[in-house]
Amino acid sequence: MPVNRLNQVLPWLSGLKGHTNLFQIFGRDLDLASPAPTFPSLKVWEEGDNIRVEALVPGMDMKDLEITVSNSNEVTIKGEQTVEKVEEKGTWHRREREHGKFSRTLRLLFPIAGDKVEASLEHGVLKIMLPRHEAAKGRRIPVRIN
Repeated sequence: MPVNRLNQVLPWLSGLKGHTNLFQIFGRDLDLASPAPTFPSLKVWEEGDNIRVEALVPGMDMKDLEITVSNSNEVTIKGEQTVEKVEEKGTWHRREREHGKFSRTLRLLFPIAGDKVEASLEHGVLKIMLPRHEAAKGRRIPVRIN
């Protein structure tokens, strides 16, 4: 779509003079050339001072998964999902089950306490609790009256 037509569809783009490259507008994390990984599918939400993550990893064991915290605000889930060997009888019409190595990295907006991260696996759902680092928690400042 030409930039002029794009300006008609998204009028706020007209104020971005000279910035016709979406990477310049939205930052380097936007990668339109390669789709974001979709396995495992994730649910991420904030609950109090914690970030909760649930990842669907059916048929996997904790020994097949690796969770790492880096740069104090990045969490990576890695693993390898294998497919059991099925005897080839007949003709396959679809094989949609994911298999192979995977890696998903979440970049959070605040640092987390890496030494307090907890993870559990229950019925094919990996549950991760990421506590906010003390330095990232707000603190109340008392106001003195003179």
